[in-house]
Amino acid sequence: MAHYLAESIVQSEVFNAELVQMLHSRLLPLERMADNMLAAARKLGYFDDPDTAEPLRWLETCNEQVKDCLVAMESMLDPSLTALWPRRWRSTSGVKPFHWTQSSE
Repeated sequence: MAHYLAESIVQSEVFNAELVQMLHSRLLPLERMADNMLAAARKLGYFDDPDTAEPLRWLETCNEQVKDCLVAMESMLDPSLTALWPRRWRSTSGVKPFHWTQSSE
């Protein structure tokens, strides 16, 4: 399903691979920071305290949404979809297909 949606977006007139890649590179450090904070909070038992657990659960929910966005962007930048990119992105852009195993840093 994600591949189908990514294919539809890539074929649209409004698709901008450069912006997708830029947003991906900015969200990735945010995701890592939240992962680290949540792991530390679990280790320190903050999820057991009702006063601190609620804001942490909101952070956890937001982090899951960021992860979903990252997966969607990685699907749009999948090398197998490069041929579907509008010609202007294939020939004039410095944007290269992104593979999820790459670091964007």
